[in-house]
Amino acid sequence: MKQKLTNKEIGRLGGLKTVALYGREHMKELGKLGGRPRLPTLQEIRDRKAKASNINNNKGVATGGYSLKELKLMWTSRTA
Repeated sequence: MKQKLTNKEIGRLGGLKTVALYGREHMKELGKLGGRPRLPTLQEIRDRKAKASNINNNKGVATGGYSLKELKLMWTSRTA
C-alpha cells in the first residue's frame, strides 16, 4: 500500500522536477527573487509597541535601546 505524501515531500519532489527541467541556474534566479512578505510574529509586534512607547516617553528621542554612554562611544568612533 502506498503511503500518502506530506506537503513537504510533495514540495520537495516538485522542486527536484523543476531543477531537472530548467537547471540550477534557473533555480538560483528564482531564489534571488525572494518570497512574499510574512506576517510579523507576536514578539516583533511587542518590540514595535515597546519601541513606540519608549519614543513617546523620551519626548521623541529614539535611542534604539542604547545607553547614552554607548551612543557617545559610537558617535566618537564614527567621527574619528
